[in-house]
Amino acid sequence: MAVTTHKTIAGAAGVEGPDSTGEAVARAVAALHGAAPGIVFAFPDGRQDPVRAAAAADEASAGAPVVGLTSGGEAIAAGKIVNGASAIAFEESVKVGIGVATGLGADPAAAGQHAAASALAALDPGAGHPVLLLFFDTTASDQSKVIDGAYAVAGGRIPLAGGASGGERPSHDSRGCND
Repeated sequence: MAVTTHKTIAGAAGVEGPDSTGEAVARAVAALHGAAPGIVFAFPDGRQDPVRAAAAADEASAGAPVVGLTSGGEAIAAGKIVNGASAIAFEESVKVGIGVATGLGADPAAAGQHAAASALAALDPGAGHPVLLLFFDTTASDQSKVIDGAYAVAGGRIPLAGGASGGERPSHDSRGCND
């Protein structure tokens, strides 16, 4: 008789209401059932103060790095919420690299290259199935040039996915900066 076991590698949550980012992150981490989080993605509604949302996410992340951006609405298992936050936590066996670039408006292709190179430098692209997620400020530059820059580093063998900030006050990083 074969025994199949399943390991929880991700937990997700959505919480409605203003200032809900910390609670969404806490619930996503709790959904890992005791496993240590390796990274958390947080998506607060664009009406939330981005600096407060980032601080609440950091506090609730159990020490894991937090990345994400604002959104114009969150899709959750029960449907859609338009004034809240969603989060997803991956446990620490999911290997991640994080790259951050500033100066997006001055040279978006170079910013995309720098962020992609920084993120991929922390990983072994030959191990597993890497994916490069790009999150960037909607208002800062030509998004296609950011993607072109990241593609120049990642090449065609690493899938690119991601998006740009949305909502009333778009913000793309954990401190609410728009550069």
